[in-house]
Amino acid sequence: MYYLKTKIPDGESYSQTPYPLLGEILKSCPEVEAGTHIQSWYYPWIKAGEKEFQEITEFADTGYFKVFAFPFKYGNAETAFLDKSSVVLSEETAEKFFGKTNPVGKTLAADDSLQLTVTGVLYHVPTNSSVRPTILLSTALLESSAGFLNGANWYNTFANNYVRLRKNSDLKKFNAKIDAIVKNNYDKDQKKNIVFAEPFKNITQENSALPGVIIKGAAGAGVFILLIILVNLINLN
Repeated sequence: MYYLKTKIPDGESYSQTPYPLLGEILKSCPEVEAGTHIQSWYYPWIKAGEKEFQEITEFADTGYFKVFAFPFKYGNAETAFLDKSSVVLSEETAEKFFGKTNPVGKTLAADDSLQLTVTGVLYHVPTNSSVRPTILLSTALLESSAGFLNGANWYNTFANNYVRLRKNSDLKKFNAKIDAIVKNNYDKDQKKNIVFAEPFKNITQENSALPGVIIKGAAGAGVFILLIILVNLINLN
């Protein structure tokens, strides 16, 4: 498993890349078995009946379950994100809202107005896991916003992308393909940046990328755009 990184000319690197990159990789790199975006929504208020908690919430797609392969307690990966209002919960989160019962088909409200339907519950993820999903929303919901699509271009760098390569794939050759893709789509100044796949085991060795991203112009603009769009989704839905 690998995550995609951007390295800028001064030598600093961060684990965000342009949003369209993953789609191009999936189309042109047959050695990629699966890939996914993960976009954070930080801590919206999530409510079920009288119970309300502020939870870490992320956007993901069906590729998420092929890359990370978390087992389902209720529901399944094939139907988890068939609708843009779908939501998948961790086992612990499901119990906070619904107790020990199967919550599939029940509803949650995000920040009082965004209505979500529970389509799956993941078994407990070990606390030492680098990826620990709490609440997963469908990327289709994010992409239903015209504002997001306008900002999700090759200039803005805010996407967290992960891929799983087929057995015996050559990482050096794969990274050469990534380089060709970004050079074909970046503008003149961006072509100084290097984008590459890094083994996922190394992700825990990195510091938080956000401070580095914010001061990088295009990357900072990408983060700012994403935050505005996520807030606007509440109003649009």
